[in-house]
Amino acid sequence: MELNFKLSREELPVILDGKNYKLKELTGKQRDTFLNNVGQRMNFVAGKAQGMKSYDGLQSSLLALCLYDDADKLVSEKDIQEYPASVQTKLFKAAQELNGLDEEAVEEAKND
Repeated sequence: MELNFKLSREELPVILDGKNYKLKELTGKQRDTFLNNVGQRMNFVAGKAQGMKSYDGLQSSLLALCLYDDADKLVSEKDIQEYPASVQTKLFKAAQELNGLDEEAVEEAKND
């Protein structure tokens, strides 16, 4: 068995108000930061997750780790929170898919 990977991160071009941005695949550290953030938002009852305490900033917290401007700088969470909700949601879904954080990827991992 051979595993063959490339270490460059995947990128997805994004245009916002005519300006170029990109969603970049998270590093392992960035992924862990996001997952820790999600874990802190969870309600646990008898050791099992029973929903979220708060959704405030959930989408923007992921995007602030992987949305880059044309100067290759991360866009601030504060700026992202000012985007229209529909834009945040579409970017969030794309970021989830790019990083294997969408429900389909979770289900595939359970089956492996």
